[in-house]
Amino acid sequence: MKEGGGLTWPQIRYRTLAGLLGFGGVAALIGALFIPWEGLRFVVAEAGVAALIAGILAGLVEPHFRQEFARDAFLAAFRYVLPNEFKEEVEKIIRFEFIAERQVWTVRVDRIEGDDEVVLVTSSFDKVIKNRTKAPHKKGGYYTQHRLARRSTTQPMRSGTP
Repeated sequence: MKEGGGLTWPQIRYRTLAGLLGFGGVAALIGALFIPWEGLRFVVAEAGVAALIAGILAGLVEPHFRQEFARDAFLAAFRYVLPNEFKEEVEKIIRFEFIAERQVWTVRVDRIEGDDEVVLVTSSFDKVIKNRTKAPHKKGGYYTQHRLARRSTTQPMRSGTP
């Protein structure tokens, strides 16, 4: 039932269950007032409070923190499995707000007519970045252009120099 941003069937079932828990808790609290036995009245009233709180937590708090809980559970599980040198790196990668979905670097090298020692190098980047957070953020792409120098073919190359 996902049409243009509406609720999915699992979301409808989940919200219905959260509403029933809350409604059942209120009904149990009211119903406990009419129970003549003190012990049973106490048990029903406490169960009503528990169901009401569970409905509130299920309906309001849990959907907002589901992703954070899953991320923290993943970190906790893999901290015991991964070697020490990988633990910090995995945690850093998981905390990234932006993930590159696609990245293409195109480099074209063309000869210059009339000059056998010079070429024209053209490069371009095409990058698609996904914002993993719920808040809208702007992310600028930074590109460093390295200056390439002309190398003379008459001078011998020394090791370690371009």
